[in-house]
Amino acid sequence: MTSNRSATTTAFRRADQLYRAAGVNGANFWFLGNALHAGLRALIATGGRDATSLLPYGLEAFRAVAGTDAGGIWRDDYGWWGGAFCTAIRNRAALGYGDPAHDALFDALLAESVRCWKKLEGNWSDTAYSAEIDHAAHDADVVGGAFNVAPDGSDSPQLAGRNSVTNAGFWLLSLELEAITKDRSFGSRALALSSWVGAWEARGRAGQPGLRDDRGLVFERPTGNAVFPAWAWSGDQGAVAIDSLRQLEKQMGPPYTDSLAAHLVIAARDGLSVEGILTEDLAFRSEFDQFTVDYSTGKGICLRYLSDVCATLGPEWTAREFGTFITANASSVWARRDPATGDLPFAWGAVQPREPITGHEDIQPLVFHVSALDALSAASRFWPDAPIDGA
Repeated sequence: MTSNRSATTTAFRRADQLYRAAGVNGANFWFLGNALHAGLRALIATGGRDATSLLPYGLEAFRAVAGTDAGGIWRDDYGWWGGAFCTAIRNRAALGYGDPAHDALFDALLAESVRCWKKLEGNWSDTAYSAEIDHAAHDADVVGGAFNVAPDGSDSPQLAGRNSVTNAGFWLLSLELEAITKDRSFGSRALALSSWVGAWEARGRAGQPGLRDDRGLVFERPTGNAVFPAWAWSGDQGAVAIDSLRQLEKQMGPPYTDSLAAHLVIAARDGLSVEGILTEDLAFRSEFDQFTVDYSTGKGICLRYLSDVCATLGPEWTAREFGTFITANASSVWARRDPATGDLPFAWGAVQPREPITGHEDIQPLVFHVSALDALSAASRFWPDAPIDGA
């Protein structure tokens, strides 16, 4: 019998190897930040310590790229790195860094987290949402939000704008830094982001284009993407869910079972799965095929944060609404691992092609592997000793 914990530990070892083999450059920058976060989550879920020094290696990779003018970096990339660093800070002892000898490392992690936050803060704009500038389906009178690239006008890339993932990452990083530092400036920005999302939700309730589609799923950006309006990325569901729940926890006590976060858990389960397996809608490839590898991270990010939501909503709710979904996805990715390398696949179920996926060929194995690793970590978090293979 292979337990959830054992499978996650095995998959982490392979992730660690792939991480160190990846090129450290601007093109891979955000992938490395997200992969570091997935690796740390796997260690935390299994009760493991950072015996291979993944964390300091990741910090040096961040500094090697962030300290240069490397191309390929978007502002939302810093949200992924800041989130990973804050996870390490909050789980310092569990990761094996409790000794004061590691104080300098964690001082550096906090400083870099703040640096990441400032990158996003610098892109906040108190202007109304614009279909032209935000590359969105509709204009709206909603003010605020952070741009994913510098808002420098007409030559911005096609995916530029105040999209959902940038602002979800900024929101979570603001909440994390407020909790860690007790600095109210982070909390003020978190509240502003909460109000921004709230304004979009109010539009939706009024029958106007808002944050979510008819299935209750978060659009790739408010009102929908200009070129592909129906696009709802899996990663945004988890990110917005945990942000909204953490903000709500600051304002009131439980229950949270009728919250936006709880509704997003159900919407993702029902709207983004095929035969009970989380499945990315690849229809966006008709317009944005060059970003397929970027968005192939989404399923893992989705389960990473939705498992956080479940941990807050409690075991009874989780078992009733999402437990079978977590275990089915973990079992499916484990069954589909490469028997020779141990690499985990992009396709978690049988309905998506394993390939070809274009772009970032050098880092694809890491990207696909750590996304699936998040599924294993979610199962290990709740049921570490349960069999993953049905034995």
